[in-house]
Amino acid sequence: MTVFCTVPIAFLIILYSRKFQKKISEKHVEAKLTASDQIQEYLEGIKVIKSCGLHGPKFTGLEKALSLMKQMAIKLEFGTGVFVAGAQIVVQAGVGLTVFVGTYLLTGGKIELIPLLMFFLIVVRIYGPILTELTLLPELLYMQISTGRMRTLFSTPIMEGDATREIQDYNIDLENVSFSYTGELSLEEGVINNLTLSIPANGITALVGPSGSGKSTLSKLIARFWDVDRGAVKIGGIDVKTLDPEHLMSYMSFVFQDVVLFNDTIYNNIRIGKLDASEEEVRTAAQAACCDEFVSGLPEGYQTILGENGSTLSGGERQRISIARALLKNAPIVLLDEATASLDPENEVLIQQAISRLIQGKTVIVIAHRLRTIAGADKIIVLDQGRAVEEGTHEELLAGKGLYEKLYSIQQQSLGWSV
Repeated sequence: MTVFCTVPIAFLIILYSRKFQKKISEKHVEAKLTASDQIQEYLEGIKVIKSCGLHGPKFTGLEKALSLMKQMAIKLEFGTGVFVAGAQIVVQAGVGLTVFVGTYLLTGGKIELIPLLMFFLIVVRIYGPILTELTLLPELLYMQISTGRMRTLFSTPIMEGDATREIQDYNIDLENVSFSYTGELSLEEGVINNLTLSIPANGITALVGPSGSGKSTLSKLIARFWDVDRGAVKIGGIDVKTLDPEHLMSYMSFVFQDVVLFNDTIYNNIRIGKLDASEEEVRTAAQAACCDEFVSGLPEGYQTILGENGSTLSGGERQRISIARALLKNAPIVLLDEATASLDPENEVLIQQAISRLIQGKTVIVIAHRLRTIAGADKIIVLDQGRAVEEGTHEELLAGKGLYEKLYSIQQQSLGWSV
């Protein structure tokens, strides 16, 4: 009893301190995340920071975040250290207590020397691992808190569905769809609000509207990047919620404004669209996307390493590689999200030629701010605050004198602007 009597007291000290340790650990994790965000922001905005003279001590956001992280780390180490040290002292006090009681029993003739020495050996052997456990318990508690976000991610329901059901018809219908990124379907939080519309197959449908009207969100709901909070998105009469996301993706190709390229060869970056494609298929897609001209001028051609996110290429060249991927995939539904925005005239012409080849015979959804680029669309849907306020052809919408006509008139006026 004497050997182990201090051990429960030591563990009680650690358990009693859990509330304090949890509080300080949560603050430390939050400070680390804030510092990480500030570092990322600093690196991504380094051009602006340097051009505006915000580097060094002038960039107070990063400095404050790092200082706070340092303060919280000191508090964490000091706070947990006090409790751990206290628990270790209590445990080690058991050694002295064992020696005292053992000596008392030995002098009283109640215990022999050999058994007493055995008890002393047990104390030395057992207390070492116990002291180590007491040291590691606060670290275990900290790891539980720091991995909390990972556990939240793992607990998120996996999108599942039928991976064998074939889509025969490519009409896209949205029935009373509502969606918000927070899950709150209020007017303030809702991005899409009770939206009902139809996108016909084998035609070009344009989604237009002011910034923040829900155009890009709508395209991502069609692709089931997120599930709608209310209503249904159907392709060929099949609710996309019933389809496996990867199976659904096999029917869609995407061309986004912000192109993501990997630190790999041009050939492999194009082949992402169809991993089992032959070299001839990859080159054919590249030629159709107007890539072959600039790729042929590179020292290693299609085997040229692009660097991080295609840093060695211009914006137009990166966009054409993205279109080559989509051409190679040859999916029946194509989503174009501002695919020609922020491009110079030469690149815009080449990309428009590539897109014209991409969309032949496909169900096409185009998101655009420059309305002149979608004037020839079969159907134009005008969104505002997550609702469809107008739809029709270019001529019909201009004649309607609504939001589309207002946006188009503003853009036409801006064409005559010069410095």
